[in-house]
Amino acid sequence: MAASVQKQKIVPKYIVKYLSNYIPISSEDITNPNSERIVDIYWIVCCHIYGESELLESMRGSTLKRLTLVILLRQLFDRLLPTLNPPFTAKDFIFPTKDRTAIFLNAIVNFMKISEAQSDCREKLAEERQKIEERQETLQRELLNMATKKHELHEKSDAIHLEYDNLKDRQLCSLKRSEKKSSQVQTLQEKVEQRKYDVKQRTETTATLSRQIAENQERVEYLQINSLPSKEEFVKALENNKQEVAELEVHYMTSCLKFLFELLRQG
Repeated sequence: MAASVQKQKIVPKYIVKYLSNYIPISSEDITNPNSERIVDIYWIVCCHIYGESELLESMRGSTLKRLTLVILLRQLFDRLLPTLNPPFTAKDFIFPTKDRTAIFLNAIVNFMKISEAQSDCREKLAEERQKIEERQETLQRELLNMATKKHELHEKSDAIHLEYDNLKDRQLCSLKRSEKKSSQVQTLQEKVEQRKYDVKQRTETTATLSRQIAENQERVEYLQINSLPSKEEFVKALENNKQEVAELEVHYMTSCLKFLFELLRQG
């Protein structure tokens, strides 16, 4: 496996093309490396990967620089090139070779590309998350508005139900009044019929008396002779009956008018 790592085809110009975005580097730095230049390249790469902290900045140009690089790069390449044998040591930047330098820098390029892809992915995920959170906030506001509208609709519905109940009660009262008026009308009609019957009876009685008077003139004379009531008295009685019939008719009309007036006043 180590042989496959060491023998894989690595093109220096691709390494140079990528790393030149971060550090000044040429193909000769890989094909013909020297210790001082490689240390600077590794140092800049480590600062980029691990972050250029105050601690690393304070070590720039110090005697701890090489020792720090050995530790950082050994950690890095143990992860990136776990099967490489021999592993990275201080010898690789004190006495660098083009093959191992190309292997190490190629591994760094691959790692940085993956990190950038992950960073881009994280940024996209962060953007998507922010969009989702914004959408969630929008939906929450919409839900709050819908809840408010729902509450308002419930209040309107309660008001409509109350108004409906009131209208129903009023309709019931109107129905009861209508039934009462119908009963009163029926009673009045019965009274009217009774009055008509009474008038008819009075009329028939008057007609009978008139007929009897006309047919029994002799009986009237006889009654006059025998000190019975005179013809004038019978005529007067007849007139009284007619007057009573007229009074009944007036009373009937008055009762009808009073009832109609009472209906109009209540309605």
